[in-house]
Amino acid sequence: MTYLIRGKNFDIGDHTKEKIEAVISGIEKLLPQDAFINVAVNRGKLVYKTDITLKSGKQIVRSEKEDEDMMVSVDKATENLEKQLLKLKGRKVAKRKAVEDEIIAESEPVYDDDAPVIERNKKFEVLPMDAEEAATQMDLLGHDFFVFLNTATGILNVVYKRKNGNYGLIEPEI
Repeated sequence: MTYLIRGKNFDIGDHTKEKIEAVISGIEKLLPQDAFINVAVNRGKLVYKTDITLKSGKQIVRSEKEDEDMMVSVDKATENLEKQLLKLKGRKVAKRKAVEDEIIAESEPVYDDDAPVIERNKKFEVLPMDAEEAATQMDLLGHDFFVFLNTATGILNVVYKRKNGNYGLIEPEI
């Protein structure tokens, strides 16, 4: 971790720089190891303005606070920086948790109580025939529908029995 502490419109002594480093080191557990911390204390007519900028990789976090006392402004800016880092860390944890939950959700099958349940898969040979022959075959098997290859069109069709006892034919449009 690298610190750059400087004053604008006045010089900061070594003892004050050590105090500022000590205040910021209180949040060191939240800071990445490769962090560069730039602390600029600007002395105005009535107030001190502390600007702390943290750079780490692609991330930049900035905190700026004012007070009549220089060390109070440093404390306020450090507290604000700590809040921002905790918020950023919370976002990272939440994002990582969301990704983990998504991975878990993808690996577990989702069951919906209202969704139809397929109990059995069946394979059969699709035979070429006309619609009347397919209806007769359906009746012989005792089914409500029958899938066949229509000899007239060469397309897969379905013949089915309607509630009123008549037959229906499903022909897909291609």
